[in-house]
Amino acid sequence: MSEIDIRHVEEATAHMLPAQETVFEDGWMFRFNTGVSRNTNAVWPLTAAPDGLESRIESCERAYAERGLPCNFRLTPLDEGKVIESFLLARGYTPLRPMIVMTCPMTEPADGLVGDDLTEIDLDAWLDLVRRINDDPKAHGLQAKREALTGLSLPVWYTALVRDGRECSYGRSVQYEDLYQLAELFTVAELRGQGLGAQLIHGLTKIGREAGARTAYVQGVTESNTGARRLYERLGYRDAYRFHYMTPP
Repeated sequence: MSEIDIRHVEEATAHMLPAQETVFEDGWMFRFNTGVSRNTNAVWPLTAAPDGLESRIESCERAYAERGLPCNFRLTPLDEGKVIESFLLARGYTPLRPMIVMTCPMTEPADGLVGDDLTEIDLDAWLDLVRRINDDPKAHGLQAKREALTGLSLPVWYTALVRDGRECSYGRSVQYEDLYQLAELFTVAELRGQGLGAQLIHGLTKIGREAGARTAYVQGVTESNTGARRLYERLGYRDAYRFHYMTPP
């Protein structure tokens, strides 16, 4: 896409990882979910600040309090003039570090990077792979992952990259209309720097291109993760916009 449609990408992102409950109110999306993920448990304002912003925020806070959940907000450039952010800051909310959405047109891969080592597996096998090769406990909310991904009605692919008989990397991808998100990309620490990340991304991109998607994207890239940013940029990804969460006092 030549000019990013932020609302379209945000709506797609929400569809790609469903919350247990979703409510829409005048262009704002309320996502309710147990567990620790803010993605599935936050208010997503998909329009600029409305008249009567205070009453809207209070309505949000009541809705989450009634469910025993924290009222997080996910803010993007759709918050024109940072009006919502300024109001939440005055209310005692804390902004978390910004994250980047990067996009890339679905073009042909470079020679020699076609992702032929990539294997498609089912959800159970993929979750088991996550448990076995990723030592980060943050990746191990497997039951919450299972519940969210089992409820997904969109085309989704779970993949493993195996080289010389060893499981090296994994990732998943999901398509919503013309958009194709690459998510939870991981390579075993001691195998990084060998081109496996690029191989994984190219393999997933090949799947999406064959499925008819036009724009690939990743979300949640941080400024400090320079290695990931350099890899994505080398593969044709460019910054599209930033978002961040705000957590209640």
